[in-house]
Amino acid sequence: MDIHLEQSNSLIQTLIGRLPVGILYCDFDEILTIEGANEGFFRLTGFMEPDLEERFHNSLSAIIHPDDFTKVAEQVARQFLNNEPVSIECRILCSDGSYKQVEYSGRFINDSRSAEKLIGVIVGKAESSDGMNPGAVLVKEPESFLGKHDFGLKDTHIMICEWDIASDTLNYSCNRKGKDGTETVYNQIAAQVSSHKWIHPEDTQVYAELLEKLRAGSIYAAAEFRIFNAEEYIWCQVHGVAMCGRQEKPVKALCIIFNIDERKQAMDDLKIRAERDALTGLYNRKETEKQIRAYLEEKPENICAFFMIDTDNFKQINDTNGHMLGDIVLTEMAYGMKKMMRESDVVGRIGGDEFLIFMKNITSREAAVQKAADLTEMFRRLFENEKRSIHVTCSMGVALYPDDGRDFRTLYNYADRALYQAKSQGKDGYVVYDTANSRLPEETGYSSISAAIESQPISLGDSSDLLTYIFKLLCNMEDLEQAVNLSLEVVGKRFDVSRAYIFETNDVGKYYKNTYEWCNEGIEPEIQNLQRLDYYTAGDYRELFGEDSIYYCRNTHLLPPVQRKLFEDQGIRSFLQYALWDKER
Repeated sequence: MDIHLEQSNSLIQTLIGRLPVGILYCDFDEILTIEGANEGFFRLTGFMEPDLEERFHNSLSAIIHPDDFTKVAEQVARQFLNNEPVSIECRILCSDGSYKQVEYSGRFINDSRSAEKLIGVIVGKAESSDGMNPGAVLVKEPESFLGKHDFGLKDTHIMICEWDIASDTLNYSCNRKGKDGTETVYNQIAAQVSSHKWIHPEDTQVYAELLEKLRAGSIYAAAEFRIFNAEEYIWCQVHGVAMCGRQEKPVKALCIIFNIDERKQAMDDLKIRAERDALTGLYNRKETEKQIRAYLEEKPENICAFFMIDTDNFKQINDTNGHMLGDIVLTEMAYGMKKMMRESDVVGRIGGDEFLIFMKNITSREAAVQKAADLTEMFRRLFENEKRSIHVTCSMGVALYPDDGRDFRTLYNYADRALYQAKSQGKDGYVVYDTANSRLPEETGYSSISAAIESQPISLGDSSDLLTYIFKLLCNMEDLEQAVNLSLEVVGKRFDVSRAYIFETNDVGKYYKNTYEWCNEGIEPEIQNLQRLDYYTAGDYRELFGEDSIYYCRNTHLLPPVQRKLFEDQGIRSFLQYALWDKER
C-alpha cells in the first residue's frame, strides 16, 4: 500500500536524520536518486554527506557493486509491480574502497507530488558477527529516545512512538501529550492487546503480529491498522525498528506512524470502482470470475449452482424505448437479483445484458432448480405495476458444482450450453445442464458473440459468408499485405465501425505494435502513433482479455483513467478486440 505524505521533503529528511538506524530515502528512478540519508548510513559507509553529491551525484546505483546492480534493479521493479515490501541484499561501496554486504528493507510511498519514493532501513550484515541480532539496532542504555529529541511533529501527519519492551509501556511524541504537558503513556501494550480501545477491534491481530516481530528484533516491521484519534478510528501505517541491548535482546522499539486515512479511503473507493459495474453496481466480469475461481480453489464440499442469464430481445427494448430506459431495465434487473440472493452469493454483470450468479452452499439440485424458477418469475413481474408496459424475460442456463464441473471454465461452458438450449426452446425459461441431452451452442443457432452484443443496433449479417469471403481473399491474392488490408476494409464496412486494425507482438513478447489499419471515411489514421507499445503501459494488457479471448468495452469513459486515456487519445469511445494466442504469447 502506498502512503500519501502531506508533509514536505524537508520534514522527512529531518525525521529520518534523527532516527538511530541507517535509513535511505530515494526516488524510484533509473539511478535510485538519494533524497535523504541519516547519520547511520554515513557511519555504515564511512562517506561524508558532501560525498553523495560531489562523487556520486546522489546516485545509489553508483555505490552498489556493479555485479549486484542489475539483480537489485530487477528485484525492486518486481516488488514494485507486485505491491510488495522491498527486501534486498547487495554490496555497497565504502570510503576505504572496499565493499560491504548489506540488507535493505523498505516500502514504496508517494510524496506530496504523487511521485514514487522508496524509504527503508539499511544494515550491514557484518555487524551481526559479534553475536547480535543481525537486524537490530544497538542501544547502550535503555533510556528514552523520545526524551532526548523534539521532533516538532505537531499538526503533521506523522507521529513517533517508543515501546519499552521490558516495562511494556508505550510513549508518544509531542502529538500525544496530555493536558499537563507530559507525554502520553500506555501500559501493558503487548500483555493486553485485545483490551486496547485505541486499536480497532478488527485490527488487534495485525497489531499483535507487529509487536511480536519487533519483540523478536526484526530489522524492519510494518503494518496498517486503525487507531482512535479521540473522535474516530483512522487508518495508520506503522514502521518499526527494534533496538537491542548488550544481551542481544530487544529492549526498545521505535516506530514512525503515518496517517494514511485519506489515502486508504481513496484506495478503497478505487478498489470498489475497479470491482463494480458502473451502471448496476454488481460485480463486473473480471471480479465475478476472480471471486468464483478463488472459492472453487478451496475445493468446497457443498453443492454450488452456476447461473448464466441472458436478457431476451434486449435490443428490441432499446430500439423501442431508447437506451436510457434500457439502462433502467438493467438496473432494476440487477436490484431484483441482489434482493433474491444471499450476501455470500456472487452476482455479476458479465456483458451488455448478460449476468452470472454463483450460489454457494446449497442443499440440493432441487434448490437450484427452484431458484432458477423464482428468478425467471421475478424478471417477468419486474415492471408489471408500471404505467409504461415493459415486458422483460430472460433465458437461463444452470450448471452444478461438483457434478457438472469443479473449475470455473467447465462450469461456465456447461451453463453456456444450457443457456443456449433454453434460447432455442423459445426463451423465457431455464435449462439445467444434462450431459445426455446437452446441445452445443452452434447446434441451436445461437452464439456467445452475438449474445454479447445483442443490444447493439448493428446487424452482423451472415458471418459465415463473411468468413468464407475473407478466406478466399487470403488464399487467392498473391500480395498477402494487400489481402490483409482488403480483409480489414471488408470487416470494417460490414460492421460500420470507425477503424479496424491488427496489432502484433514482437519476438521478445514485451511490446506490441499496430501493423495493419483500415479507417472509415473521415477517420484519421493512428498507426504511426501505435508503435512499440509496452504491455504494461495500462497494466498488463494481456490480462484484459476474458476466457473467450475477447476484450469488449461499450463505453471507454467507464475504464480506469490510464486505460481510458490510452483509447480516448485515439478518439475511441467503444471497441471490441480479439486476441490470437501462440501458447502463452
